[in-house]
Formats: sequence, C-alpha cells, structure tokens
Amino acid sequence: MEDKKYCMNCMQPLSWDGTCPHCGLAAEKISDAPHHIPHGSKLFHGKYLVGRVLGEGGFGITYIGLDLTLLIAVAIKEYFPNGLVWRKCDKTRSSYQVTPYTPESKELFERGKDDFLKEARVLSQFGTQEGIVRTRSFFEENDSVYLVMDYVRGGSIKDYVKRNGPFSPQNCWNILHNPIRALLDLHQRGLVHQDVSPDNVIINAEGNGVLIDFGAVRHANAIDDKTRTSIYKQGFSAYEQLEKRGKRGPWTDVYSLCATIYYMLTGQAPIDATERVFNDTIKPLWEYPVDITKDVAEVIMHGLAVESSARLQTLDELYETLYECPAHRKDMAKVVESASVLGESREAMREEALGKQKRRERHIHHLSDQLEQMERRRKHKKWVAAFGIMVGVLAVISGIGYRQMAADHGKAEMKPPVIASAEPTRLPEDQAGRSVVPQADVATASTEPTPTATEPVRTKKPKATKRPVRTKKPKATKHPVRTKKPKVIKPPEVAATPKRTKAPKKTKKPTKIHMDGDMDELTE
Repeated sequence: MEDKKYCMNCMQPLSWDGTCPHCGLAAEKISDAPHHIPHGSKLFHGKYLVGRVLGEGGFGITYIGLDLTLLIAVAIKEYFPNGLVWRKCDKTRSSYQVTPYTPESKELFERGKDDFLKEARVLSQFGTQEGIVRTRSFFEENDSVYLVMDYVRGGSIKDYVKRNGPFSPQNCWNILHNPIRALLDLHQRGLVHQDVSPDNVIINAEGNGVLIDFGAVRHANAIDDKTRTSIYKQGFSAYEQLEKRGKRGPWTDVYSLCATIYYMLTGQAPIDATERVFNDTIKPLWEYPVDITKDVAEVIMHGLAVESSARLQTLDELYETLYECPAHRKDMAKVVESASVLGESREAMREEALGKQKRRERHIHHLSDQLEQMERRRKHKKWVAAFGIMVGVLAVISGIGYRQMAADHGKAEMKPPVIASAEPTRLPEDQAGRSVVPQADVATASTEPTPTATEPVRTKKPKATKRPVRTKKPKATKHPVRTKKPKVIKPPEVAATPKRTKAPKKTKKPTKIHMDGDMDELTE
C-alpha cells in the first residue's frame, strides 16, 4: 500500500495523475506549518496516516487521518497547548517530539495530558450514542498524547452560515436534536461541556448535528480555581466562565446552546456577555424576521440571561419547548406515518435499539480496557525509570568504594614487613662455666639421630607476618602559645671582704746631686 494513492485532504483514493476526483485538490497544494506534523507521516507504529490539519485550538491540533488497517477516515487529535511547547522535527527518524519551553511549562503540560486522558474517558462512556463523535483509540507518542475519533464528513454550523446565511427554524431544530439529547445525558452524569459553539457542531451527510471537542468537559463539582480551564469564546460563553469564583453547571451549557440557536436563526452572534453586564442592549429574537412564536423566542432569550441565577437552569424546558410544541408533533406524526408505510413495526425498532445498545456496551468495554492498559504502561515506565536511576546511583557508590579499597591496599603493600631477628638460645652454665643441656633436650637428643653435614637441618616455617593495621592519622597538635620569659630575680649582694694589701716597699732615698759651676767633677 502506497501513501500517494490517498488524498491528504479527504483520504479518498487518488486518480492516475495524482489529483483527487472527490475534492479536486492536488497533493502539492497542501502546506504544513512548522509546528504541525507533516502530511504523509505515520503514527502509532504505522497504523495511522496523517493528512491535513482540520482545526487548531489553544490546547490541540486535529488532523484528518486514515486507518491503514480498516481503510477508513479518522480524526486524530493531538495534545499541543499553544504557548507551552514547541515541536522538534527529525524527518530522517520520523520523530516529531513535543518539547516544553521551561520546567514550569513541563509541569503544566503533564497536568494537561491527564486532562486529555479524561476527555478520552468521557467520550468512551457514551460509545456510539448519536449526537456525539465516536472514540476509536488513544495512544502516546512524540512525548504527547493522541485521541483517534470518527471523521464526520460535513461542515460546521459556522461554515454553513457563512456560505448560505441563517437556517430556517425547522432545520435548526432538526440539526440540534441529537446534540441536545447528548447534552442532557452529559448533565445527568454530572458533567459540563463548557464549549458548545457553532464551530463545535458538525452537520453530517444525513443532515444531523454531531457535537465534538470534549476537551473542556469537567465534573460540575470538581470545577474550582485549580482545575478551571481558560476556554472562553466571545459571544457564546457564559459570564461565569470568566469569573474567578463563578459557579458552573448545566446552566453554563444552556447559555452557549441558546447563543448557538440565536446565531443559526439570525446569522449574527449575540453581544458578548462581558458587554451586557452593565448595559444589556442585545436585540431580542422577536425583532428579527424569524418564523417562530413569541413563546419560543422568549424561552431562548431566557436562556441567554447574563446572570446565571436568572437563566434557565436545565435544558429540559428548552427541549420541551422546541420538540413538544404542536408544529413539532405534526412533523413527528409524518415521520411515524412514513415509517408505517415502509412496514417498520415497533418490534423491529425495539430489536434494532437493543442491538445498538449491545454494540455500544461492547465498544465501551473495549475502550475501557484500552485506557487501563495505557495507564498501566505509563506507570510501568515511571517505575522502570526510577529503578534505573537507583541502579546507577548504587553503581557509582560501589565504584567509589572499590577505588578507595584498592588505594588502601596499594599503600599497605608498599610498606616492608617487619620480621623479628632469630637469635640463638643461650644454654645455662654451671659453676665451672660449662653449658648444661636440659633433661628434656638430652632425652630428645638421645632418641633423635644427629644430623650429618650432608643432611640439611630442618628449620621451623616462619610465621606469616600480619598486615599492619592502618592507624588513624594523629591529630595535629596546636602550636604552643609563646609566653613571656620570667624575670630573673638576682640574689642580694654580699659585701666582699677586703683583701690584705702588702706593705709598701721602702724606697731608697734619692742621691743628692750638688751642682756648682764646674761640670767636670761631680761630688756627693
């Protein structure tokens, strides 16, 4: 099977020249945005072929696809929150990984994946119920999650009004009959859709409406500030969807549905609820050239009240007004009459309904099993990752310990063993100075032969030296504090005894010299 044989626009077989005989679009005219999965790619192990983008919102991208096993067209919805993630494409490896921008974005992204899984579970509860798109599969790939649904061939209410103008009242009631019944079942289970709008209701080939996009579905009791979604469509969302503490419930979907009916009958979207809070200037339906009674128009405008307490609280009154009025009963009588003409009995219709119910239960059971398997696989991946991290940490710790032991062993081998020197034993001596051999040694010497010079003397095997125990490194002693040198106390001085002095020697008397005038003769 070749991918080129199918049109990427409608997933119908191509003609020999590469054009589509059904939609007339050539393959080269389809272009992809950088954050889109390229058309012609395959997902879920090659089971689904990806085509063009059908629609893109704040939380996901919807592609047309082809189930290559059943050869039927499907719609593939990818969780891709705009502003939180970007796509890393690798066409050589067929990898189109979705990557969050920041760690904070990753936390929000993971939380949104759980909400996406809740959407799949909600759709699986309704199975093949008319008025709600059927879910076929759910899988994880490219670090994101994907929801596979039936592809409803047709256009949305918004596209029809843009091309053809407003609907007639009877066509409007017929198109919205199944979606309103689906919303009634949704509310009975305590769920709120929160995103009913003209672009989320598709008109199929039979002319019936199908409600899509259950990404904002929440339990009415579980909607608080933490789980509140930021979905708001101007003109079609209730005012409490913007309020921080606005309480939501079935009345929230009542406002969106009545706004959709207003748009279908007039071709104009009602004034946004935020503009009507202080000055409500919305034009009532009875001022338009619409072929409905004033009672019906008043009920629809009652559902468009800005204050939730002044609005219709449930869809029951609206359903009774639209489908149990005399005009609708006449149309239903015509349908019953035509059914009797065709020979359809009540018993046959009952058996057909029972068959549909059984098929629905089998489908719900199959989808529940598939979702449980996906949840088990996700938990298994988390445990495997945690076990791998633990093994890696233990390996690092054991490696460090082994290296430390090897280093200690190497240091111990570098030190030489200390062996005690064997000194000869000195025998005791007697009084004469001769060596005396002990009696035990003499007896032994008498019994054992004396070793000869040729025979080697047997010596004892030296004991194995024990490995020195590694002692702790002594702590460094603190440097003593330098103290002042004590002063030396001098002993008291003792008076020295005077030394005996020798008597002075007698000096000779000097010779007297008498000098007279004659220097030639000297006399004493």
